[in-house]
Amino acid sequence: MREPLEILKQQARALGNHNQKYIHAISRHIGSLTEKLEEKGKIDQVHLWLPAHDLKTEMDTVVAVGENLRQKLDFLGCYYSLQFLEMNLRTVDVLRFNLTSTQDRLAVYRQFMMQSGEEVRQLIAAYMNGLLDLFIPRGERPEFCICGVGTRADQDDIDVGIIDDGSRKRKELNTAVGRMSAEIFRFASSFHFHLSEHVRRRGYSASIPEYKSILGKEIRDFVIIAEMLGAAHITGSRRILKRFREEITERYFYHRDGDNRYHEGYLRGILGEVISLLATPISAHRIHPKDDGLRIIKGIVSAKKTIRSFKLRRSLVLGVL
Repeated sequence: MREPLEILKQQARALGNHNQKYIHAISRHIGSLTEKLEEKGKIDQVHLWLPAHDLKTEMDTVVAVGENLRQKLDFLGCYYSLQFLEMNLRTVDVLRFNLTSTQDRLAVYRQFMMQSGEEVRQLIAAYMNGLLDLFIPRGERPEFCICGVGTRADQDDIDVGIIDDGSRKRKELNTAVGRMSAEIFRFASSFHFHLSEHVRRRGYSASIPEYKSILGKEIRDFVIIAEMLGAAHITGSRRILKRFREEITERYFYHRDGDNRYHEGYLRGILGEVISLLATPISAHRIHPKDDGLRIIKGIVSAKKTIRSFKLRRSLVLGVL
């Protein structure tokens, strides 16, 4: 009977060579992790070769059997790598099955992207929470929220924005986020702090007043604003994200009988970006999906989203949708 690791290695080849880093992480630490789980009598509480039933609980168990911080981090990264590969293998199998059982391929692809994107965010959120718990006690944290601002199912890097309350505790938070970013880069993907890098010269997070200040006078990167409009909660305070939407992103939407200066300015800017991309000649020697198509599509969708938002919100309130 073949070992589970050998089976996983063979299956992972179908996902591409870039996934070999996960295999390397698993190969390096799975022996020690399994040994510690058996030693502590917790091997039956963790799904190492199957999809997890409860990511948070299983990650807590994996961390608990580590003897020191470095071993806890290695075990957590190993477990993340296992779950990441299992998730992708399962998702691809479901996609193949669904494509053979229907003629509506577009609907299948849409469901595939939505489901895989949601599962990626759930997994990375659990991993981030596990790392933050190791790097900064909850009592030492400011109120903050980490948002996903990139394409939902993108696994090449993790595009995030971090909103904090502006208190003195943000220093400890930023130190912990820096350590978390370095650790995730070792086992998962690189972080790209899209929003805060345009607002603060130092640190990974920014407060709502800082966003207000810089967006009111300096930022002309309308792609960044488009990313803010689609900010989705990953971990942290939902309350501060709600405030961010009400005080920052809401002004870029259309308001009947309201002040639409920011909305009109955003539309001019994002459509200018789209026109610029459309005017760029497509290379005859290479394909660049992001510049040749994805950014154009996303820009147009973002523009339409802000135009139609009033009708959508009104429909939701009236219970039409």
